[in-house]
Amino acid sequence: TPPPETTTKTYVHLMRAANGMFDEPELTRLVPKARQGAGAADPLARHEHIAYDFLARGGKRSRPFIVLAAHDALTGGAATRAADGWEIADPVKRAALAIETFHKASLVHDDIEDDDAFRYGVETLHRTHGTGVAINVGDYLIGLGYRLVSRDRKALGAEVAADILDKLADAHL
Repeated sequence: TPPPETTTKTYVHLMRAANGMFDEPELTRLVPKARQGAGAADPLARHEHIAYDFLARGGKRSRPFIVLAAHDALTGGAATRAADGWEIADPVKRAALAIETFHKASLVHDDIEDDDAFRYGVETLHRTHGTGVAINVGDYLIGLGYRLVSRDRKALGAEVAADILDKLADAHL
C-alpha cells in the first residue's frame, strides 16, 4: 500500500493572508473609508486618504500575522495544515488590522520625533505633508484602531472586545 500522504504544517498561508488584508480592494472592504465621498477640499478626507495610503504601504506585517496565527491555533489550526478550506472571519481580520494601525501610528510619530527622512523607501509623512498633518494622520490611525475593534463588539462579544480595547489602550499608553 502507498504510504500515507504527509501534511506539512506551514504558516505561509497566514502570512499571505496578513499581507493581503492591506491590498485593495480588501483593505477598504474590511475598513470602509468614512469620508470616501467627500470632496478634495475636505481636510478630513485628505488625512484619511494619507492614513490609508500609509497603512497599505510597506512593513513586514508581523503583528497582523501573529494575530491570525494565534486565532488559527486556538481554533484548530486549519490554515497551518492546508492551503484551502479555511477562512478567517472579518472581525478577527479587523482586530489584526487594529494592531497594525497602532504600530503604523507609532512609526509616524517616531519619524517626526527623530526627524527621519525616509520610511519604506519614500519620504516620511512629515517631510511630505508637514508635521501637523503627520501628527493628525498618526492620531487618525490610533482612532481607527480603536474603532476597528469597538465596531465588531457584537461579533467578538462585549467582554472580548473590551479586553482587546483595554490591551490596546495599555499598549498606547
